Amino acid sequence: MRTTSSADEFVDNGISIPRVVNMSALSIVRIVVLSLSLFFGIAVLSLSSHLTFESTNVLFASQVPAFEAVGIAVGAITIVSLPVLLIVGLLRRGAFTSMIVFELSFLGFLCVLWLANAALDTDAAAFNFPLGCASYTPFYQGLCSELSAMQGLSFVTWLLLMGYNTTLLIFVLVAASRGNKVWNLSVAEANFFQRNGGMAIEQPPKVEPVNTAYQYPPAQYPQAQVVPAPYNPNSGFAPSRNNGYPPVPQV
Repeated sequence: MRTTSSADEFVDNGISIPRVVNMSALSIVRIVVLSLSLFFGIAVLSLSSHLTFESTNVLFASQVPAFEAVGIAVGAITIVSLPVLLIVGLLRRGAFTSMIVFELSFLGFLCVLWLANAALDTDAAAFNFPLGCASYTPFYQGLCSELSAMQGLSFVTWLLLMGYNTTLLIFVLVAASRGNKVWNLSVAEANFFQRNGGMAIEQPPKVEPVNTAYQYPPAQYPQAQVVPAPYNPNSGFAPSRNNGYPPVPQV
């Protein structure tokens, strides 16, 4: 027999089985945004590493430029953290990395890093290649193209993360206005537009009451009572002590 035990699990023959959470539109957007950000992070890390190699081994720079170091750091942080946000939420329910309060905080921090990286790339491109990539030799054209690619990917990643984070914050504020406490839930579990409840709970089936207005009352019959005959000392019989039975004659 299958019965419902809580909002996130049901019981089938005494065995608790986790309930599969239906993905909302925001959950799908979350997966797409984080997957694209992860891909762009890998690309920026590769480009920054190649530029660092060219700066130190070909141009013999005394130190690594700031935009290259920041690009490597931001790309590495993105590659390490975003798979955790994507995979842990699917494998484990209730993990702190899947909570909305943690996700908003961490992705906000990641947005600041990507915006700083994009600003540094823009400043480096304006300082090192003020005339554009086509005005230099093929070697420097390659460096300029890689720097421009880093700049564009950094801005796109920042826009993706900022757009998703802003949308999630708006949804949380809407849920709070409706009395839903969704801060400690994941995006897949939260119901932002339901009133007075953060999760959609399956309601048990309603049992219709039986109409007893036209039923006859149970029949009641009077019970017969046996009253013993009065004792006559001249009759020669002793009174019966068992009600309902005839007296036993005495010899």
